[in-house]
Amino acid sequence: MEEDGGDESFTTMTMPYSPYKAYVGVKFPEGEYLETGKDHTIKVAVVDPEGKRVVGDPLSYTVYHISWSWWWNNSGESLDSYVNGSSPDIVASGALTSGNADATFTLRAENEQWGRYLVLVHDNKSGHTAGKLVTLDWSDYRGRAQRRDPDALNMLTFSLDKRSYQVGDKVVVYIPASSEGQALVSLENAAGVLSQAWVSTSADKESQYSFTVTPEMAPNFYVHISLVQPYGNVANDLPIRLYGVERVEVENPDSHLEPQIKMADTVAPEEPFTVQVSEKSGKPMTYTLAIVDEGLLDITAFKTPDPWAAMYKNEALGVKTWDLYDQIIGAYGARFSSMLGIGGDEAGVKNARRDNRFNPVVAFMGPFTLQKGTASHDVKLPMYVGSVRVMVVAGHAPAYGSAEKTVTVKAPLMVVPTLPRVLADGEKVTLPVNVFAMEDNIRSASVSIKVEGPARVEGADSESFSFEKAGDKMARFQLVATGEGTAKVTVTATGSGHKAYETVFLPINPANPETVQLTHQTLQKGKSAVLQAKGKATLELAGFPAVDAAGIYKSMKNYPYNCTEQMAAKGLSLLNLIPLLGEEEAADVKALIPGIVKELYARQSKDGGFVLWPGSKHSDSWVSSMAGAFLAQARDKGFEVSRSVLRSWEDYQKSLSKAFRLAGNAAFSDIDEAFRLYSLALAGEAQTGAMNRMKESPELDNRVKWMLAAAYAVAGKPQVAKELTAASSAEFEDYSTPVYYGSSLRDRAIALEVLVLTDQMAAALPMANAVAERFNGGSWWSTQEAAFASVAMGKLYDKVGNQPFSVQVGSESISSPKSLYTMPVSGEVKVQNTSDNILYATLVDVFRAPAGTKVPERASGLKLSVAYTTPSGSPVNAAKLRQGTEFVATVTVTNTGADYVENLALSERIPSGWEIQNERLRGGVDNSSSAYKDIRDDRCDWFFGLGRGESKRFVLKLRAAYEGEFVLPAITCEAMYDHHIAANTASGTALVIR
Repeated sequence: MEEDGGDESFTTMTMPYSPYKAYVGVKFPEGEYLETGKDHTIKVAVVDPEGKRVVGDPLSYTVYHISWSWWWNNSGESLDSYVNGSSPDIVASGALTSGNADATFTLRAENEQWGRYLVLVHDNKSGHTAGKLVTLDWSDYRGRAQRRDPDALNMLTFSLDKRSYQVGDKVVVYIPASSEGQALVSLENAAGVLSQAWVSTSADKESQYSFTVTPEMAPNFYVHISLVQPYGNVANDLPIRLYGVERVEVENPDSHLEPQIKMADTVAPEEPFTVQVSEKSGKPMTYTLAIVDEGLLDITAFKTPDPWAAMYKNEALGVKTWDLYDQIIGAYGARFSSMLGIGGDEAGVKNARRDNRFNPVVAFMGPFTLQKGTASHDVKLPMYVGSVRVMVVAGHAPAYGSAEKTVTVKAPLMVVPTLPRVLADGEKVTLPVNVFAMEDNIRSASVSIKVEGPARVEGADSESFSFEKAGDKMARFQLVATGEGTAKVTVTATGSGHKAYETVFLPINPANPETVQLTHQTLQKGKSAVLQAKGKATLELAGFPAVDAAGIYKSMKNYPYNCTEQMAAKGLSLLNLIPLLGEEEAADVKALIPGIVKELYARQSKDGGFVLWPGSKHSDSWVSSMAGAFLAQARDKGFEVSRSVLRSWEDYQKSLSKAFRLAGNAAFSDIDEAFRLYSLALAGEAQTGAMNRMKESPELDNRVKWMLAAAYAVAGKPQVAKELTAASSAEFEDYSTPVYYGSSLRDRAIALEVLVLTDQMAAALPMANAVAERFNGGSWWSTQEAAFASVAMGKLYDKVGNQPFSVQVGSESISSPKSLYTMPVSGEVKVQNTSDNILYATLVDVFRAPAGTKVPERASGLKLSVAYTTPSGSPVNAAKLRQGTEFVATVTVTNTGADYVENLALSERIPSGWEIQNERLRGGVDNSSSAYKDIRDDRCDWFFGLGRGESKRFVLKLRAAYEGEFVLPAITCEAMYDHHIAANTASGTALVIR
């Protein structure tokens, strides 16, 4: 439900890509406070997104009377809870039809029907609903003592002569009649009590209390009245104490500044112009001057800042009041009605800054101080054609103000190049360049192109045109990507003494992904080995069997998928690898962690758990433990983590633990509880009772014992952990199905953590070696395995990280004060262990297949096929398409294995010359049977499960947008936690012709 502003123009603020085609506006011409006993005309209009009236839409309206008891006692609830409740009080309803003039209906309430009313109007055609609240009250807001409202017997209703005042105005407060009563009138604001006075009341008329508005009462204050009646009063049946609060608006004319902007309505790029700034009344002010591209501002509907509104927005009441009157014998015994909090702060949202392909026109100057007169500022804009907004924001406490002016920026000559968002190494693209002659006196022009970075121009790099009159011409240039990085493409047009240019920064990605090859050697004292590096390589030396920390760091940082398990696993891995990384990589990790923390906040459900995918309705138990474990560790390592998020998560975990019952030998549900207890122990909320109950079960699976032992060890009970695992095997068989993301490697990492935390180092080092070999042997591993291995290795490093060693690398002798040392190497490398202990050497060799290398088709447990058709279903040749062709890619995935497969990821990357037609932006609905769909600029990912023999189809609408020769990437589908199940199509070439 949306509450509309409803001014005379019925302007409607809408969200981008709103599904509504027409919007309802509601207007009370007399304002939001109407008199009872009179007929009031309510106006209704319907407009389209451009603000034009819509004629002929059928409308329905409903008017609800909201009782004061509901209003006060449910101040934190939304109005839809009342409207959709079991017994809303509907006082009027009917039908209307929109037209060129406003549709109208009449609202009337008699004196005894005073109160709050909600008017809802629904467009039966577009589906949009608009609503507005209105108060109907007795004339001049007086006579309230005559009313009876059984819903709020403690509440005193009084009135003021006006709703808002200026500094210096006289305020009159009307206090209801009450025989021999005493009213304590307290004037209060956000800071405290301004003044207090006792006023005597009489039985036959209202009492008046008056005072003068002072500057400290701005922007608003509160009149708080406590009316006390004589104890033996029998004149009415009201309580002996009534209370009420009214907010009063205050306007201080001296608090306004009126900056003035004087400058030309039209300016030219790269030519200086002057902006003159003054204050209308000559008041002194300090101000900033900003000039920003209107298109950039329109993206977020940015409004020029209004400092007066920010500094003088409504303030909440800062005074708390208690009394004991409800406890006095003979007083009314009902509970207090909850007071409505009025006013408050608005939170600002700050988004992380990111690099832009096109540098926006943004000029920010100041602050400047102007005592009187006019200040002049000389400004020169870069090459740009369009519209800018000039904004002045000023302050000189306690006065504030702002001003704006829209200015056109145009030049006689304009150039517009068009390039895709990204290219791949080896790809060719045609760069079309539009040259616009904006004036008739430009008869000729030439355009040229200059490229810096990993790209070059193929063929001519300039072209000339002639113009008979104002118009445009097009030139085409051929670009070839020749490497990796960012190419700077500058297009320049000159003619008739004028010059225009445009610079585009074009990212160029590698045509093939990085290949990481690991060579691992264990060197006894005095032994040596020769390692051969093929590309950019790093030699990692360790005095203990460490995992390839740099490799895990790179993989996790660039991991392509983003479910909550993978996000939490990324956070756990990076957080625990910090001591094992080089300084530059460790600094990068520290910069990444806060972003992961904030992303997880958005994945928390109302119940405190975390969902697997954004938009999911239900929390995932295992994923919740993963997310909470990461947040708790991040907090303990000094990163800022919301206490409320953790507290809500802890409550969720504890509630599940209380409801848990052992499932016997079903390790996959029991280990979920053990991991939950482990995560709570990490957070400092160890549930000893639940841990003890689980420990006493005679049927605990071996995996569950080690996970539960980890909970005890983290909770500071290493002896209990040792006893629990004393007779347990640390050898784990592979899972038949990866339930709860499990694997034997993950379970070995859990056992390693327990052995380290319980100081069983004789058993821990061989286990660490087994875990490290799986990572350092070039084997595939999942995010789950990386997270648990990183946690265990981080704890192992805490134990043995300060053991020095010495080594000879080629002709260089190295003495490391710690157990880890990394260095860049190339070519053939000889390593000799010159220390007394075992040395572990790992060569991390990173290289890429050259551009043009094709990826062959493969399949294991899955069958993958793709068909390209027109929207009507006719086949098209994706290898050669005409520019502008719209077509559809249909990918079919079939499970050819023996079991149900969950957590499948299908990734369809597209050539640089194609564009995805995102139906979400057009109000379309995704009909694919996937748990989650992630659309990016260059690919679309689906996540789903498949039963035995089951097939699913996934459809993506595409368009051949840019002329050139591009790489057609392989389409891949893989089980994210089982590398035995994967398939991909062959890569190829995609040609887009004019």
